[in-house]
Amino acid sequence: DEPFKVLDPSAGTGIFAQSFVEAFENLQNSGLIPDEAILQIDSIEPEPISFAILQSLQNKFPNPSIKLNSYQGKFENFAVTDERKYDVISSNIPFGKFKIQDHVLQKEIELTENPLIHSYFFLKSNLFLKNIISMSWAAFRLKT
Repeated sequence: DEPFKVLDPSAGTGIFAQSFVEAFENLQNSGLIPDEAILQIDSIEPEPISFAILQSLQNKFPNPSIKLNSYQGKFENFAVTDERKYDVISSNIPFGKFKIQDHVLQKEIELTENPLIHSYFFLKSNLFLKNIISMSWAAFRLKT
């Protein structure tokens, strides 16, 4: 069976991943999802100390139904592939006034200029979603 896939493109120390794992285990334990269901979480974090903490989560959750994958690097370098399609993308994205240049994003979406970092995360995340159902953000922060 296909796993339920979650992407966290700005994972920090894995707070969101832990929440997804705990909710998944609660649903399994209550019988609301089958024991054979699989949760896969792919987390990206560029900062070395946060990444080390994030990686340590793999030992915290020994449940074989849970696959935690950690990638050290920037979201800009996380390749868009057919295998990397996610059911949910959840993150505490960075906000700021600096722009991100990503040639893959520019090929997929017609951009007139490089987006600010927070807009960039939303735009690139769309390339990874299986289906777009809902997106929410602090709209007052998005100026591009």
